Amino acid sequence: MRFIFSNAGCFALSALLLCMRSGLGADPDVKEIIRQSTEHQSRNWKLAPEYTFTETDVVTEKGEVNRRTFKVLMLDGSPYNQLIAEDEHPLTPEHQAAEQKKLQEEITRPTTE
Repeated sequence: MRFIFSNAGCFALSALLLCMRSGLGADPDVKEIIRQSTEHQSRNWKLAPEYTFTETDVVTEKGEVNRRTFKVLMLDGSPYNQLIAEDEHPLTPEHQAAEQKKLQEEITRPTTE
């Protein structure tokens, strides 16, 4: 099972947890909740590139099963799927090079913000 949290989702979750924690004592300080939430989100953003995992997609069409395995890594806060195997076999050196080239192009592509 895969969970991907958007920036807004992480912000809302952090704010909710801080509100619950602060509800045990005095009234919550809104500025402090926002400060802590922003701090947590910033820390999560910095850590995201360190977490990669593999994912295998299995597709059955007309009785034929195809498996594609990806290394999933974060690029600028979004998941990037790099193909690393097909039908449980590693890619050929040529196909690996093509996938690496796609990754490098994605890394160097200007953001559209």
